[in-house]
Amino acid sequence: MTTMLLEPPAQYTIFGGTPEPVGTRLTLNDTLVGAWEGLSACHTVACPVCGGAMAPRRTTGGPGGVLVRGGSCGSCASTFS
Repeated sequence: MTTMLLEPPAQYTIFGGTPEPVGTRLTLNDTLVGAWEGLSACHTVACPVCGGAMAPRRTTGGPGGVLVRGGSCGSCASTFS
């Protein structure tokens, strides 16, 4: 099994818990969890795809008016939900 390693983009802070780095790099899991935690806390985070600014998005469009959390990137139009 291979571990994929990513370097976080320098221009944006990835919010979330303290990831356990492998050497000096973050794993894909650390990057995705950090982005999700930041978006859930209503912070702008680095897009896991392109490194652009991903803004938090909260709507009550779920079934029965349930709060739906996620984010959308202003650079590459990726969504995280």
